[in-house]
Amino acid sequence: MSRLSASLLQWRSLLPWLVLIMWVGSFAHLLFDVQLAQNIAGLTAAAIALFALFTTSGTPRKTLIVLGGCALLVSSVSGTLAPLWNGVVRASLFASFLASLFALSALVRMSSRIESIQDTFDSQPQPGRSGVLQFLGLVFAVPLAVGAVGVVSPLISSQRTGRDRVTDASWAMRGMGLAVLFSPFTVAMGVATSASDKDLPIGWLMSCGLIMALTLFLIPFFRGQCVLPGQLRGKFSRDLIVMLGPVLLLICLNMAIVFWVDVTPLQAAVLTVLPFSLFAAGLSGTGALRLVKDHVQGAWRHFDGEIAVFVASLCFAQAVANVPAIELVVASLAGIMGPTALIILSLLMILLLAMVGVHMVVTATLFVTVFSPSMTSDVQSVFLALAALLGWSLGTMIAPGSLAFVTACRVLQVPSKKVALDINLIFSVCSLLLFALAAIMIT
Repeated sequence: MSRLSASLLQWRSLLPWLVLIMWVGSFAHLLFDVQLAQNIAGLTAAAIALFALFTTSGTPRKTLIVLGGCALLVSSVSGTLAPLWNGVVRASLFASFLASLFALSALVRMSSRIESIQDTFDSQPQPGRSGVLQFLGLVFAVPLAVGAVGVVSPLISSQRTGRDRVTDASWAMRGMGLAVLFSPFTVAMGVATSASDKDLPIGWLMSCGLIMALTLFLIPFFRGQCVLPGQLRGKFSRDLIVMLGPVLLLICLNMAIVFWVDVTPLQAAVLTVLPFSLFAAGLSGTGALRLVKDHVQGAWRHFDGEIAVFVASLCFAQAVANVPAIELVVASLAGIMGPTALIILSLLMILLLAMVGVHMVVTATLFVTVFSPSMTSDVQSVFLALAALLGWSLGTMIAPGSLAFVTACRVLQVPSKKVALDINLIFSVCSLLLFALAAIMIT
């Protein structure tokens, strides 16, 4: 095994080209609806994941072996491999999205204002940095979802290491996670609404989600953990707006595509982020274009571990969702417990299973689908959907089973285990208890 690993490591220089082929396949499928292009993207993602089995260690390899092995076992028992292929295809799309984010991050880092912004930002006490990072994470995650990490990451300079960097990353990820509660541009909102058999009042769901997000957002400010320091206004604000100018244009372009074309924000990002970033860098000259290109290639050269996690997680999710027996077991609980208990159980199980590697798309879809018929009022239906959204939101902050969490840790360059056990763990427990109390009192 060691000789094989050493031999395969010599081929790591080819990995950026494989990632590019995967992205081109996903791009061509979305733009021209060419099935062959999607198949190429999926096969490339599967090949990179197989490559990672021999060239990575730690979480990527364990995830690939455990979840990938379970997915193969479940599919073999059910007698069909179709769910595995569906998982590979979805993984290739998500991996293409993440691959694009490195270009966006490089574009932001290329700004002439970045050094002065980082110096000013790093000089602030922790509450000031926490407040700004949580605020920017929330604001940019509404239209960009996990893509917001590509905007926030350049603020955290390389001077911040160890616990300080983990803390900064945790606050940024908290802001991004809270956007899940009300943003209409997320997979979570689509799952929460489409999985219910009720005619959910979407306006009420989004309004309640927004109130919940703002409450959880403001609590640290009232406790003094976060502030928006006055000394960051003025020049810092102007520099920040100039630095993020290209990102604001990209957001407008993405939103136009989402509203005018039948695509998700993630699909729109695959279509726009990488071409836009290269075009914007090209306008600044060949030197800027070369910097973006070198940054992207460097990131893609070590991208096999993340793709392995995506492939294993989504294959497992698709395989489990295809087993009727699991749905029957969950449905049997509905006859024993009342609606309020089912709502709280849904939140608890979505978060706990995400912590052990089961992606929220599996559990959120399963619990909302099965428990929805047991909800006897619109209020209970909304709370069930909110439970799925909150479980998904907290999962993006602390759960290794969340692809968004893995993505953010990768781009922010922080160890996922340390982030999972940092400040957001306590925050998640408190949020869960507050939601359970609200559900008991209202439903």
